[in-house]
Amino acid sequence: MPLQRARPHPLWAWVIALAAVVPTIGAIYWAAQPLWAAPWWQPLSEQGALHSLALSAWTAIASTVLSVVLCNVILSRTLHGHRIGQRPWTRHLGWALATPHLAFALALGWLIAPTGLIWRALASATGWPATPIDWPTTHDPLALAMIAVLVMKELPFLLWISWAEWQRADQRLHWQKQWASAQTWGYDPWQAWRIAVAPDLWMRMRWPVLAVWAYGWGVVDVGLAIGPTTPPTGAVLAWQWLHDADAGMRHAGVALSWLLGLGVALGGWAIVARRHSTPSTARSALALRTRQKRAPPWWQHVSVWIAPVIACIYLLALAVTLVLSFVQLWPYPELWPTHWTSQAWQAVWQGAGTISDTLTLSVASTFTSMVLLVAWFEAAPRRMQQISQHWALIWLVSPPLLWLWGLHSLMITWGFEASWSAVYIGHVFAVLPYVLLTLGPAYLSFDTRFTDAAATLGKGWWSQCRHIKWPMLRAPLWRSAAIGWAVSVTQYLPTEWLGGGRVTTLTTEALAQSSGGQRSISAAWALAQWVLPMLAFAWAMRQSQSKAFRAQQASAR
Repeated sequence: MPLQRARPHPLWAWVIALAAVVPTIGAIYWAAQPLWAAPWWQPLSEQGALHSLALSAWTAIASTVLSVVLCNVILSRTLHGHRIGQRPWTRHLGWALATPHLAFALALGWLIAPTGLIWRALASATGWPATPIDWPTTHDPLALAMIAVLVMKELPFLLWISWAEWQRADQRLHWQKQWASAQTWGYDPWQAWRIAVAPDLWMRMRWPVLAVWAYGWGVVDVGLAIGPTTPPTGAVLAWQWLHDADAGMRHAGVALSWLLGLGVALGGWAIVARRHSTPSTARSALALRTRQKRAPPWWQHVSVWIAPVIACIYLLALAVTLVLSFVQLWPYPELWPTHWTSQAWQAVWQGAGTISDTLTLSVASTFTSMVLLVAWFEAAPRRMQQISQHWALIWLVSPPLLWLWGLHSLMITWGFEASWSAVYIGHVFAVLPYVLLTLGPAYLSFDTRFTDAAATLGKGWWSQCRHIKWPMLRAPLWRSAAIGWAVSVTQYLPTEWLGGGRVTTLTTEALAQSSGGQRSISAAWALAQWVLPMLAFAWAMRQSQSKAFRAQQASAR
């Protein structure tokens, strides 16, 4: 019996490709138009743009390097004596990953601010400082608070992707054998991880690391909430210029966005092109040097506490946000509020339209992205699937300000400006790259022998996908959907810009209230923004685990 056709007609792949490529080309074309206008280069040399670019480079490099290093440290310590799936943090990782960047930035600001909870606790315990300190703990010129937010938020994302890779039984067993074998040669657990496991894991994590790198360059809402102000980061400065009434300043904002994209592209090339398939002699020399220089004893003790400390910071951030949402009066240095009120939550309840817009945009953009990408991977030939990674790279190396300027100009041309449809399109293009990068490796590495075996039994494409392929890809499918949902909920720039102020979401409302002076209202909106991704990730983590994996966890407990 001849094999049944294992995929839909390739024509569908071309339709999906045109639907993504045509707006991409249009956005790039319109974003490049201001570069031919003069004199956009004057503000770049007069308004401190170089300092802002340096700040963006510093925050991106520091946050990416720290996130990757901490991810490897936590994974190596988790592997030591346990299987990664049995550790408690893997069951609760979605709660940290679901935390929106803006909500966490506001919460961390309330923790470390001169009148924040940390300084109140110190004053209650020691009597110092009796008055608020005069140090720039937030909006500091070195962007340390902003880097802390980015690291705290990007680390769960990298751990989530690694955890999903670890659920593959064959891959998990292979890494455990490599790790154990390296220790038999005299390496300590951290050295064994670096030599035996980290190189292979890096090859699977390059694209998520690229997403972290690109976000560090182009983030605006976190910069507005907790980043430096004199001068701001390059993305915030470009955002301010793009809203200037002077056309020359707007053109300078587009040019600054192109410079941000250049910085992302240079670092992105280094990340994606880096490979660990070095010659065996070089690997042996590296292993010999690593073996001779073992980790100091203090490092073994410190590394154990990294994950618990980060978890405590998340819990404190969530707790202080919840408390602040009910605070009416909290004088310094009192450790506990003196007056309570529910007016902030009444304001959130009255904003039912904002919650409705957030839900509809998130559901619509995530569903659209998942349907398009699943159809793409099923219909497109393998060569076209690999090329799609480059399309995602274009959007990731382009700062949101850059492609949103082009997309906004394209929406005006098409007559969709300042509407729900324009915001929906912007959310879809914001979600698609992240879903593609998390779903693509799983689809590209799927063993087609399973579907080929079903085809020999006369099963068609739909039966193969429904009963074999999609159940086997359940974990990456749910993981990608949860990430797409979270990305949509936290979108600030597409909603604010393409919506023209007519479409509001929890993110835009939380940032707007953060500058209003009423912390209770801002905390209530931030907490409301926190809830939706948490629910999505809790559901995705539950559904992505196979029955055998859940039974294994239950028996381990």
